[in-house]
Amino acid sequence: MNPISKIALSTMVLSLSNFAMAQSETTAAKDISSSSASIQIESPMQRPKAARMTPQLSVISSTFDGSDASNAKAITKVSLGATVDIGESNLVTETGILYRQIGASESAIINSKSTDFETNLNYLSIPISSKYYFSNQHESSFFAKLGLAPSILVGNQMIESSPNNNYRKADPNVFALDLLIGVGGKYQLTESIGIVLEVSYWRSVTPAFSGSNINTSNFVNTLGLNINL
Repeated sequence: MNPISKIALSTMVLSLSNFAMAQSETTAAKDISSSSASIQIESPMQRPKAARMTPQLSVISSTFDGSDASNAKAITKVSLGATVDIGESNLVTETGILYRQIGASESAIINSKSTDFETNLNYLSIPISSKYYFSNQHESSFFAKLGLAPSILVGNQMIESSPNNNYRKADPNVFALDLLIGVGGKYQLTESIGIVLEVSYWRSVTPAFSGSNINTSNFVNTLGLNINL
């Protein structure tokens, strides 16, 4: 093979090699562009809401229980506040703050005279409960809960038919601890808002008055508005 033929053959091989490399780079660029486009059009995952707040109003049927409260009768009081569900599974922790008005109506014979009076106790309570949703917690669902509620007394009043007769001389305890159990349901109106109906029972495990065997006993009917945070 003469020198001119060798040069021509070498030039052809080099040209083919450059062409192949150019084609390979073009294909790789297209793959990268396609991959980028697919990443851009992929919709991001929507993270479920991990907390919900429930402003609520409750009507309480309240009375005293125990050997020192044999004549106690139920009275109707109210509670106002808000609770929060914390957690992403069907089992969540519920806590919050509530202003509760509870008490009882009582009667006693004092100095051969019948005396009727009503005792009102006002608490700030911080309930802490384990709460289980029987279906997806972000949808309409029934639930049950069990927990404790430490409380601080912020006001009390005794209303007597005969003001000169002081039947209960013991002061109410400043701290109270209640055991609570409840069931209810949440109906989801929209993705972010739902209505909550709940029935619960609260009973104090600490005496309401110093040196007495008197506990508070309360049936609570609650209406709330559930809001995703």
